[in-house]
Amino acid sequence: FGIAFSPESNQIGNSFSILLELSNLKSLSLTRNQLSVLQANMFRGLVNLTELSLKENMISTVEQDCFASLANLKTIVLSLNLIKEIDSTVYSAFSQLVSLQTLYLDRQLIVRIDPWTLTTSLDKMTNLSLRDNYLESIANTTFVDIDSLVRIDLSSNLLEQVDSGAFQNLPNLVSLSLNKKRLETLSRFAFLLPNLT
Repeated sequence: FGIAFSPESNQIGNSFSILLELSNLKSLSLTRNQLSVLQANMFRGLVNLTELSLKENMISTVEQDCFASLANLKTIVLSLNLIKEIDSTVYSAFSQLVSLQTLYLDRQLIVRIDPWTLTTSLDKMTNLSLRDNYLESIANTTFVDIDSLVRIDLSSNLLEQVDSGAFQNLPNLVSLSLNKKRLETLSRFAFLLPNLT
């Protein structure tokens, strides 16, 4: 079995380089470590990591190659940080997570998801949480061909509009949470899904 390491509630700072030598590490929690930037190649050497928690930091910047060596990562928790948008740079970082199944981006400051940024490169992802953000709309290019998605949580956002076809290319989706009373426009063609309950 693997090794777990949890230097929570610290200012890990210069000690981080020591972690990079732990190539057998399976689980790493860096919760409450005052991280603000996920730098390129930050996790190099952690090739066996399957779970990573970066929640409750101050992360506002995700650099393009920050997850470059994490091909085995299955779960990443980025909850309670300061990310404002999912743009092409963040997409490039996530696209390196070829084994990713669960992504928590809840309780951020996300106001926008650029078109085509959550697409087929995340083809193993089954669970996506964007709960408690500031999203006002979901375009029909937000969740494109992520065939493996089973659950999406968009609850407690500021959603006013969900475009036609927003969820139609998600054949395995069985759970979708949109609960918020501000939703004004919900196209009747947003949900052409055979499995949704």
